[in-house]
Amino acid sequence: MCGIAGCWNLNSRPLHRPTMDTFIDTLAHRGPDGRGTFFDVNDSLFLGHRRLSILDLSEEGAQPMRSADKRFVVTFNGEIYNFLEIRQELEAKGHRFHSESDTEVLLTAYQEWGPDCQLKFNGMWAFAIWDKLRCSLFLSRDRFGVKPLHYWYDGSTFAFASELKAFLALPQWPFDFDEESIGISILGDNFLEATEQTILKDVKRLPAGTSLYLRRGNRPPVLRRWWRTLEHLEEVPTSYTERIERFRELFNDACRLRMRSDVPIGTALSGGLDSSSILGSITQANVSSGQRSAPHSYTSFVSSYPNSQQDETAFAQEMIRNTGVKGEFMATSPQQALEQLDAITFSQEEIYSFRGTIWFLYQLMRRKKVVVSIDGHGGDELLGGYHHHPIFHLLDRANLARPGLPSAREIQECVRSMFPAGEIPPHYQPSEYIPKNLPQPTKRFCTSWLPQTSYTSRFPYYAADESHLQSANHLQKRLYYDFHYATLPTILRNFDRFSMAHGVEVRSPFLDWRLVRYSFSLPSSDKIANGYSKKILRDSVGDAVPDSIRLRKSKVGFLEPFEKWLGEGFKEKLREIVNDPAFLQSPYWKGKHVRDIAEKAYQENNTRNMKSPWTIAHAHLLTTLFKSQRRQLIAAR
Repeated sequence: MCGIAGCWNLNSRPLHRPTMDTFIDTLAHRGPDGRGTFFDVNDSLFLGHRRLSILDLSEEGAQPMRSADKRFVVTFNGEIYNFLEIRQELEAKGHRFHSESDTEVLLTAYQEWGPDCQLKFNGMWAFAIWDKLRCSLFLSRDRFGVKPLHYWYDGSTFAFASELKAFLALPQWPFDFDEESIGISILGDNFLEATEQTILKDVKRLPAGTSLYLRRGNRPPVLRRWWRTLEHLEEVPTSYTERIERFRELFNDACRLRMRSDVPIGTALSGGLDSSSILGSITQANVSSGQRSAPHSYTSFVSSYPNSQQDETAFAQEMIRNTGVKGEFMATSPQQALEQLDAITFSQEEIYSFRGTIWFLYQLMRRKKVVVSIDGHGGDELLGGYHHHPIFHLLDRANLARPGLPSAREIQECVRSMFPAGEIPPHYQPSEYIPKNLPQPTKRFCTSWLPQTSYTSRFPYYAADESHLQSANHLQKRLYYDFHYATLPTILRNFDRFSMAHGVEVRSPFLDWRLVRYSFSLPSSDKIANGYSKKILRDSVGDAVPDSIRLRKSKVGFLEPFEKWLGEGFKEKLREIVNDPAFLQSPYWKGKHVRDIAEKAYQENNTRNMKSPWTIAHAHLLTTLFKSQRRQLIAAR
């Protein structure tokens, strides 16, 4: 896990080395353990790398790494979990290795198979490979976009980097914000991560499961979608018992592979089903010798929110007792978060409400010398774990059967059980979207909940996927949408930025491509049945997770109680920001109107009505920090 950057002047203009040094060093937080650069003077190309040492801690694993014949050079961010198996396959073909790193395996695999090597990898990655012979650059991003990669191209210069903030160091990039992206974000649609758009003008995001190829004399860059989950579905066993066993095998193997590390591993434990299942699996795993298992025992890190419905500490404590692992508990106050607000916001890079305690959790991990965290991202999107998913399943049942149709009350009861207090919050009322006449629910329901036409134009690959989903039911469509385009990409972005701000790598067993393929091949009844979400996961981890957690229906997100925090300190910060003259004069929003809404909410102490103004205040804070950093970097040249 690292930070990568690169720049290629296709017009042969010489590179300014101090600028390139600054370009890669803006990512020092992603790679605090080492630094490397590669310059091809004849071709005006630069590759940079900031290293977070996880596999092969020696200098043999340093990057950028050159192939034995000096033809290829790679800079790589991520992990190839099955690198030992691929290495054996390559050795059988006559290749020899000089390090114990997965980087050398990746580079050799590209030498052997070219872009088809992507299909061999089980992992998360963003990498760039320079081919000296062809004078070409190949970039790749993993199947589900776990690792970030951004690029800018103006016809003569091509630059790429792990994070947006790196581009602030390039004087040739005409610094500006993308007005449309900011507008989309402050309206509450935080799904930019699944698009090519970023908040920086002309800086694009390489989409998940996509590669980019650029060759001198053959411009512009060519993008190719090399992965579409719908094209890789499989036949599943006919009996539910066999499907449970297959799920268990895939899940446990995904956890086993992610235990490969030369540094200590921990877990972010929420107390929910997904993170508890992972902890149960890794503590029961019997890792054979030679598998590069992590040194030392595992530690679970828990965020607690006392006196809040978001607090799951009791469940986390029970899981820790059940497994015998060490537990580190952290309680974060809104005052602590306010003290670090600038650093948290700058790390986040995108406009959102707040996810500060995640930032503090990984800070604690690094302080305790834990460098890798195995987390539960993706389980909800794969298996129907969110509050709206039961509605889709029950409406599918209504379409398939006339006798015994689920009533609107039954739907509400199923959803109600997923909220900790047993009551559906006022802002979440699925009854508004449930037609009174359930035998014909489709039209009204789809217009309210299913992805809208506007998303088709924004998501570059959604239209193609939609054509493959014609025969899918409502739940299958929604899960695919949430996993690939909506919820999950945003979660992965937030956790990448906050963990890497402290040099901690996050690994997610639920994102193992084999498990993803299998899960999307399963019938809906394996995911939601008998009042339970994620049923096949619950039925597969019975020996690893206590029933109090395994059979628990309530669903709590892994985030701080921010609405409560707005009433405990953040509202004063909100008032300060919306009265800033620069905020009031911003071209991106109606500052005075936002100030009036915030002021009214402030006077009424209505924290719910403060949330929308806070998102815009966050946008102001982020853009201000980016402007300040740009000035400092350019002035330091």
